[in-house]
Amino acid sequence: MQLCSEEYAEVVKFLSVKKELTPEQTKKAFTEAALNMVPSFKATRDQTGVLEVLFATRFIPSSFIKSLFKNTARRSNLDLVEFLYAKGAIPPGMVKTELGFAIRDNGGDGISFLARTGAVSTKQFESDLSNAIYNSVFFPIACLYSNGGISRELLKRLSQIAKSGDIRIERVFR
Repeated sequence: MQLCSEEYAEVVKFLSVKKELTPEQTKKAFTEAALNMVPSFKATRDQTGVLEVLFATRFIPSSFIKSLFKNTARRSNLDLVEFLYAKGAIPPGMVKTELGFAIRDNGGDGISFLARTGAVSTKQFESDLSNAIYNSVFFPIACLYSNGGISRELLKRLSQIAKSGDIRIERVFR
């Protein structure tokens, strides 16, 4: 199972063929690979590839993925968030909750994806952004802005509402 935490899909695939993994071992390896969270600016080597190999065993039900989604959507890389969302039948309420946490907890590129799922109303999304601006949580805002998830006009309007006056937000307007 240690190899899964290092995320080398080829090794995991080889081992799963040579030594048949039990459902319990597969779930444990899947959990380790999914929860090995890294800063969003540094993609972990083949993390999603390992999950794909383990998912292909058919020992990983969507309900199991759903239980892991809460812990990964906030800080994991975009590929991982997309994979878990696609395979886990994630309900809109969970996406809404995790988007709020991701913005609050300085989540990265996964925020743009969560926002684009359509599960979060515009009002809720803007409220989450306003809170982030008010609390000086700028990394997720920068990610959203650089990925086209929010416009300059929206950012300016929310900043004025939050009355933050923070120079980091003001620099985006220039």
